[in-house]
Amino acid sequence: MLNLFTRTTDITPAPYPAKERSLRIVLAGAGALGSAVLYQLTKLRPAWLTSVLLVDPDQLEERNIALSRFFQQAASSQGQSILTKPKAEVLSAVINDSATFSCEAEVREIADVGWQRLREADMLLCCADDPLARLETAQAARALGLPLIDIGVFGGEELHRPAGRARVTYFAPDNLAACQLCGLREDRRAELLSFAATRSPGCRPLRAPESLGQAAAPPPAIEAAATVVTEIIEDFISYSESDPRYRHSWTVNPAHGDHLPHAPRHLLTRSISCPWHEDEPGGLIALEDDRQLGDSLHAAAPDQHWRIQLAWPVCMEAQCRHCGTVQRTAQRLAALRRSGGCMHCGVTGEMEPRRIVSSLGTQDAEASLTPMELGLPRSHMARLRRVISLGSAS
Repeated sequence: MLNLFTRTTDITPAPYPAKERSLRIVLAGAGALGSAVLYQLTKLRPAWLTSVLLVDPDQLEERNIALSRFFQQAASSQGQSILTKPKAEVLSAVINDSATFSCEAEVREIADVGWQRLREADMLLCCADDPLARLETAQAARALGLPLIDIGVFGGEELHRPAGRARVTYFAPDNLAACQLCGLREDRRAELLSFAATRSPGCRPLRAPESLGQAAAPPPAIEAAATVVTEIIEDFISYSESDPRYRHSWTVNPAHGDHLPHAPRHLLTRSISCPWHEDEPGGLIALEDDRQLGDSLHAAAPDQHWRIQLAWPVCMEAQCRHCGTVQRTAQRLAALRRSGGCMHCGVTGEMEPRRIVSSLGTQDAEASLTPMELGLPRSHMARLRRVISLGSAS
């Protein structure tokens, strides 16, 4: 029998915030957009914002400095030495010197942050220009029942907006509302999911989808997006549970100088072909870092008709297309394809997966591994999926 009360978490969306409730935010992307949003929040000095977890894996580059007041401030006090530091750490240090809320840095991809940590937040913001990071942020928000604000400066190719325009999209956590994946063209959706979650088809290897390049965005578009994001958060924190505005997904395309009341909201509809809306009755299981995965599964579902379904597949063994070396990897599939390196020849981005794990049961070999040994983040969670035996009675 499935134990839904001790080690699993219902996937019902998180309760909507009551009026004047404090807010904890996870922000993915510490580039021009993320910095602009944080600047607006710092200038606002909101009493309701208690903390921001800033997630970005990249080092600060010189081109980032011109697009961020915070990076300029850090450069003026520290000089060129900041170019050796991660963007998230530089931003969080500047913010903690002046803001009324705390800011903590996570120097890793959003998919490598444990879900037990993400679920402590009340809202996710995605300011990343990398389409995979946007997809991974949206998937975490959907699984954890958290509202998501996704921000872009080119309008998002899935919405066919002209370059130089800001796009701010609110995705409600309700399963009946449209998600980020719903808004993508089917060919684009297939491209992203193939790279992140499936074995490479055919003889041509999959390549990482190109980023949207926010560094080339005009500053007015960045400022317009950051302003509207701040206004949405302010409005969100004060609305009542009976307010229908935040039970649906919608997008706005503000011009420079626009504010939320003057920026029309375009309602987004759920796609009937989107795989993220399939019914998942098993809920989520919290994984203990030092406990074998099979033990965690058995404690939550002792009848053995359940499997742990990973958020993103893990590659356990890969072969270098350059030199042919086969090596053990235990790395998230998308990360392996993007930056996985060969231990023999040193080439990166040329590893072809040979053995992939997307789910596991108590009898599988990987059940004897801990989450860390399987390549999962610390303090992670996974979905439980029921297995229907063909020989069992209905």
